[in-house]
Amino acid sequence: MFKKLFSGGSPEQAVIEKIRLHIRILQQAADVFRDGVEKNDGALVASVADLEREGDSIRRKIISLIFEGAFLPFLRPFICRFVEMADQVFDEIEDAAALYPHSQPYLTGDLRENVVKVSVLNAHMCEMLLIAFEALFSNGDLREKSLAIRIYEKRIDELKFELIEQVRVVAPATFWDGRALARFIDYVTQVSDVIEDASDYLQIINVSLR
Repeated sequence: MFKKLFSGGSPEQAVIEKIRLHIRILQQAADVFRDGVEKNDGALVASVADLEREGDSIRRKIISLIFEGAFLPFLRPFICRFVEMADQVFDEIEDAAALYPHSQPYLTGDLRENVVKVSVLNAHMCEMLLIAFEALFSNGDLREKSLAIRIYEKRIDELKFELIEQVRVVAPATFWDGRALARFIDYVTQVSDVIEDASDYLQIINVSLR
């Protein structure tokens, strides 16, 4: 199976290269979001939308290649699901970026510090997802990579509880400002959940390839 996957010019190899590119752009989006939040730069955060559109175009190409015949039929649903989950991570980051301008005035003190921490961890998780994907198709061991992703996710869960308590004492100017801030926190902290789910699908694909 692995020999076929890495044969030059095979449909499977084309899909693998596209998925690799998709995750690299996802990692770039997470890095840009993190940098924008750290620097308090709304324009930089807003540029996440351009990366999401680029990632979505690649996702469509991946799905098209799979349905044109890449991979055995029993593998296709798992690979498609993994790609859709990676795309959902894009969506969570983009949604957070869209709400950043409304939330930015309220991100101060410890609240801002914890949002930065979550953004940094999200970026690390995207990097680890790429490392795990590389390990999968080099016949590597995914266990350590999956464990690292779970550790990051657990830390973000802990920070989420702190963020919820911190948001409770914020006094937004309007109801809509408060709603935007709450949704922003939801999107930022949900990124890790989706990455963990995507990592689980890599494990399923790994078992299916044996």
